[in-house]
Amino acid sequence: EIKKYFDVSVGRAYYLVLNANKLKEVVLINYYQSLANLDYRIKSGEIDKKLALEIWLLKVLGGEYDTKKV
Repeated sequence: EIKKYFDVSVGRAYYLVLNANKLKEVVLINYYQSLANLDYRIKSGEIDKKLALEIWLLKVLGGEYDTKKV
């Protein structure tokens, strides 16, 4: 199903599932909450959407959301 949905090879679908299973639920919840907050800040004009996304990606790559508790 994943192969069809993402239109990728079987090998790539395998690694997508493998990587997805490595993520902890608390990390995904933190990502979701931070994106919801970011969405609000963008829509309220508090921050530019391109800059906001770049900052969020840097925080994700830096592991900022990996250690926070919900």
